[in-house]
Amino acid sequence: MFLNTTAAKKLFKKAFNEYGLRISRMSEMLYVAGTGWETEMIHDMAPYKLKAAIVELCGRIPEENEQFLATKDGLQEELCTGDLLYDRYLSAKRILSETPVIIDRKYHMYKLFQHRGDSDFTLVDMEKLSLIDIREVDMENGEGIPSGPCSETDHWRSPVFWHSAFGTLCLHPAEGETELDDEILNALKAINFEGGNR
Repeated sequence: MFLNTTAAKKLFKKAFNEYGLRISRMSEMLYVAGTGWETEMIHDMAPYKLKAAIVELCGRIPEENEQFLATKDGLQEELCTGDLLYDRYLSAKRILSETPVIIDRKYHMYKLFQHRGDSDFTLVDMEKLSLIDIREVDMENGEGIPSGPCSETDHWRSPVFWHSAFGTLCLHPAEGETELDDEILNALKAINFEGGNR
């Protein structure tokens, strides 16, 4: 799948040590999530290194139709909702343009994604964005280049999705300290990052 193994393992461990790493198996899909990110992949096609990272932190991979929150205190069983990330991706019809603009906010860096509908922006943490690695696409088994970025609404808080034949990645936008100065934002809105000025 198109996930960078090193970045994924880092985020898995960070989630495990902070608020918990949520993992479940629904039908053929393996779901893994932390604060601000979610990913879902076909269990049998999931890279061995990612599964090994889960086992290293949690002791095991969930059984089918099982979900748990893994923390330093152990595994907390949760009700498996049966909702698939793929179904949410299917309703993400708004296409975003990735811009070359990066916002540096002291401890984090954020990439700007422009909504094509109204030229507003969604900010995504660069650490989470580093999960995407086209070099990891499994062309030999027919995965294909992932589609995206796209979102369910034109609102800046709407999660951003990428999807391939093997799985889906959802990154939640940054909030709080990432609010841009209105003057800067208005200047950036005047640029159509898909191609030229508006």
